Amino acid sequence: MRRILLWIVAAVVLLGGISWTLLQPRYSGPGPQVGAEVVRDDWGVAYLFAENSWDLYFAQGYASAQDRIWQMDLWRRQGTGRLAEIEGRGKAVMDYRLRALRLEEVATALFAQLPPEQQEALEAYAAGVNWYLRQHHLPREFQLLHYRPQPWRPTDSLVVWRAMALMLSNLFDDSPGSLPSPIPSIGSNAWAVAPTRSATGRALLANDPHLPLTQPGPLWEVALNLGEEGAQGFALPGVPGLVIGRNRHLAWGLTAFEGDVADQFFCRWGQEQRRYRTDHGLGTIDAQRPIVWVRLWGPLRVPVFWQAVEYTEFGPVLERTRRGVRSLRWAGAQALPDERLVTVEVWRATSVAQLQEAAGGLGVPDMNIIAADDSGNIAHLVRGRFPRRQRFDTPRDCEDPKLGWQGFVDPSELPTVINPPGGFVASANGAPPVSTGVYLGRGWPYARQERISELLAANSQHSLNSFGAIQADVLVPGAQEQVRDLLASVDTSRLDSTALQALELLRAWDQRATADSIGTSLFQVWSSYGRGLGGLTQTLGFLRQRLGPDPATWRWDRLHAAVLPHELARLDPALSVGPLPRQGDGHTVDPGPGQADLSAPVPFRQDFGAVLRLLAEVGGDARAVLAVGETGDPSSPHYADQGTMWAQNQYRTLAPLGSRPNGGVTVLRP
Repeated sequence: MRRILLWIVAAVVLLGGISWTLLQPRYSGPGPQVGAEVVRDDWGVAYLFAENSWDLYFAQGYASAQDRIWQMDLWRRQGTGRLAEIEGRGKAVMDYRLRALRLEEVATALFAQLPPEQQEALEAYAAGVNWYLRQHHLPREFQLLHYRPQPWRPTDSLVVWRAMALMLSNLFDDSPGSLPSPIPSIGSNAWAVAPTRSATGRALLANDPHLPLTQPGPLWEVALNLGEEGAQGFALPGVPGLVIGRNRHLAWGLTAFEGDVADQFFCRWGQEQRRYRTDHGLGTIDAQRPIVWVRLWGPLRVPVFWQAVEYTEFGPVLERTRRGVRSLRWAGAQALPDERLVTVEVWRATSVAQLQEAAGGLGVPDMNIIAADDSGNIAHLVRGRFPRRQRFDTPRDCEDPKLGWQGFVDPSELPTVINPPGGFVASANGAPPVSTGVYLGRGWPYARQERISELLAANSQHSLNSFGAIQADVLVPGAQEQVRDLLASVDTSRLDSTALQALELLRAWDQRATADSIGTSLFQVWSSYGRGLGGLTQTLGFLRQRLGPDPATWRWDRLHAAVLPHELARLDPALSVGPLPRQGDGHTVDPGPGQADLSAPVPFRQDFGAVLRLLAEVGGDARAVLAVGETGDPSSPHYADQGTMWAQNQYRTLAPLGSRPNGGVTVLRP
């Protein structure tokens, strides 16, 4: 019997290997209709020129694949639960969980309800990706994992969008009575000032979205030129259009709203444990058994058969008990009412009013949208699809009709602030700017938003320079009280001269976590070891050993640095970027969060932060910097050429809108 089983396993391995090596993907599909051009500047940024929408989005798909095809395929696999096929058994459990959300089915349903022009944009983008795959070599990651990506489908872009929404949603944070926290778990900053607070007489906007630091980064810069119409900004690789950017009349940015868009439902069993009770009768458990293919070595894959994923009408089952079943309902697990692909709409808006209309089609993720136009209008919009609830018990009883979702809140009922009296709007993932009487969530952080608002209110003549200074602000909130507590915890009469010098440096610290700050190093390390003489002794020992005997050399950026890991760093460590010495900490406007590990090569490793910094004067100049570089191709000079600038809070000046750089040109012809 054992020999028979071994033969079966061998056959499965052989067939799996043959199926994955011989059945190579075929890339086919339409080309451009008239033609388009992809022109590159000195930073490798793609400027796209076309005379019709099909050719423009075709060119965007082509250029995206040039720079980020590995990342695009990675995100597609994450969203569809197919990472183990290329990375092995370590990803199998994640695949199983992601498949439970059935994002491919959601993407198919969403595509079917989109307006024809948005379906065409997705089709053109996919055609451009496949045109590239048909004609060009693949980057190193595909060689390391011995595979070629499948052709890109229009619905794959919607899977990528849903996967990003999933990352920004706190699906399992469903505890009642949570209180506001000054320390965000995920964050971004965006603000705008009206012309009355601008030194140039034009509205200004700033945005720095905060996400996990990775190589490649999550945003890709591109300029879209459609005839006389044009915009410049940042796209999600794999998705047509722009998520953040500017045109001649409008600039806009985003922060995650982090609203309450998920609930857990508890359904009691009926007479048998395949049937559950609801307010409208008995429901039947639906079960699906996913097959996860797992890479063994080289091109060989084998199927793994998991236990069935069970579903109620509310969503995937999280837990079975003797009393009943608990399931998760997430707004993004369906094609939402009137949901559209807003990335292909917002870049063509020419006013705050038009942006407001376009943003009404946003389903997930729910976002704060900060905008400014050339008429001097500024706005803060909260948009997304939020469940309408009567009561807020959790988990929700499936038999109580008052605890079900009564559809979704209409965009007209969501918080909207336009041209407030103070002359500025700001979002740092804090509470909604106004209350409209509908429940959207709870427990928003507040420290960064308070600090940004304080700096905006203190100046009536803002400029791109003052906005850059705000993005670089590193005042540590609450540090003064914590330092006072640390100093009071030791008896100075028992300390040597070095310890006394260190205490004096900490006492004189201005509570700013600048790169050259010695006080920040003392504060962070001592806080890690704990207050009192014991903690201070350990702190001084650590700093002497790590940085030398002279406290005057104990700079913060010698301990604190950003590391941007690549998904395949275990196979090729050179794919990662860093360490890049940094300022800031987990609480500052310029964020530098991460886990402290005093035994690690980088004791305070920043793994989360501003993946982009953008400053824009509406109708005028703009500056930006990415955390790494434009391309994800390790062989390119633009793989990480912005990393040092980003780490030092410097910017690139963006080219004027509609301009044509003098770099290499790729002509896409029918």
